[in-house]
Amino acid sequence: SLWKLGRTVLEALPCPPTLLDRELPLENDLLRKIDLATSYASIEGRVPLLDPRLIRYAERLTPDQHLSGGVLKHALKQLLATYLPTALVERPKAGFGMHTDLTK
Repeated sequence: SLWKLGRTVLEALPCPPTLLDRELPLENDLLRKIDLATSYASIEGRVPLLDPRLIRYAERLTPDQHLSGGVLKHALKQLLATYLPTALVERPKAGFGMHTDLTK
């Protein structure tokens, strides 16, 4: 019932849920982690998936293009497979931790 409630709330929003997904986790979590990690290591980080052309393209995709054959981000993985080894494209998700021990 909680999933149904969540779906009802998302469908009632004045904007598509993908816009919410783009704004909230990025601004409040992921971009901050990237900034902290790169600042800590004194390197410049780039976030290639924030390219406006790629975002405009992704926003035009239909839900079945995002999830094809049970594979999330199907279109992105197809594109990456033309440039990267399959083992790299098909590996499971892995988070990254931040090293906070300043003595090392």
